[in-house]
Amino acid sequence: MSKVALYHCDTVDQIPQRLQAIVESLGAERVSALFQGKKVLLKPNVCIDHPPEKGATTHPAVLDAVIRLAADLDAGTIIVGDGAAVGVKGRIFERTGIQAVCEKHGVELRDFNRAQGRRVQLDDALALKEATIAETYFEVDTVVNLPVFKTNMLFWISGALKNMKGLLVGMEKHKPHYLGVPQCVADLNRMVRQDLVIMDGIVGMMGDGPAAGEPANARLLIGGFDPVAVDEVAARLMGFNPARIPMLRLAEKVGVGSSRCEVLGDPISSFKLRLEKPTVAKNRLMGVLFDLGGRFFFRKVGEASRMVIDAEKCTLCGRCQTMCPFGAITIADKMVSVDMHKCEFCLCCTEVCKTEAIHLEGLLVRKESFLRG
Repeated sequence: MSKVALYHCDTVDQIPQRLQAIVESLGAERVSALFQGKKVLLKPNVCIDHPPEKGATTHPAVLDAVIRLAADLDAGTIIVGDGAAVGVKGRIFERTGIQAVCEKHGVELRDFNRAQGRRVQLDDALALKEATIAETYFEVDTVVNLPVFKTNMLFWISGALKNMKGLLVGMEKHKPHYLGVPQCVADLNRMVRQDLVIMDGIVGMMGDGPAAGEPANARLLIGGFDPVAVDEVAARLMGFNPARIPMLRLAEKVGVGSSRCEVLGDPISSFKLRLEKPTVAKNRLMGVLFDLGGRFFFRKVGEASRMVIDAEKCTLCGRCQTMCPFGAITIADKMVSVDMHKCEFCLCCTEVCKTEAIHLEGLLVRKESFLRG
């Protein structure tokens, strides 16, 4: 049975103390062995250039505390790296506060979207038979995953398992959106490992995450060695039944980890979170369709739905066009258009839109027809 450490963390100042409590709960000797003399990759979630208070990205104070921990445990070399969502460009690490922390500690910061990659194959894959993984992953001895405590509009939760998607180089991040995200995340986590997970819930996100939701102010930290177990605990804290979440079920089925876990530290019952639920949790039909992976049935429902652009909010930045895995978005004559014949409702465009100018309308969001149970 996996150990998962869970602690309230009401202020940023409490992070180092709570992090030390996680280490002791998980086993100080085992944690120390991951760092001492090792080349360590710290993998935060820097999916978009939102400020820390939005709750979409790993809080810089959490990264700061983990870097200090790694140094105290005599890590040989520390590298921080991630790759933002396709279409998000510019001073991403600067705007999220990640760059300042790395500069403060003299730690190397790498953008995996601009990195060299290595091709990895998985013969018995569920969907992702091959992928290009950032070369940095193969250079290090230890991988510490720093995901954010977030709900996900289509896949229930964006946690430890899904955060490894940041290791995919550049346009490789598109693949899961047309092959099946739950299946590809399970496959990816067989291609790569994560030795330690520290989930950041200092703020976190609720509603339609991973980038377009609202701050959750969860004020917690979760630690563990098993990403399935960590995500299991996070899902329960969010008010979900983990058995209904395809990403978790598939990852456990293929041997990535186990949902059977012992929660140490603060009991789950001590957290009174009232989080806005994501679309998939509100709309039973959408959940069933994504669970079954039935594109034909989803398309039929999709015919009564559409993506809408709010021209007053749109800045014509082009992120949505670059991000769209299906080439459904075009920009011409100072207007953004969505070809609904190509659109697969992956909602990637809403993830990268900083002004929240894109939203879904129609049958897929008609809550009154499907809010039962």
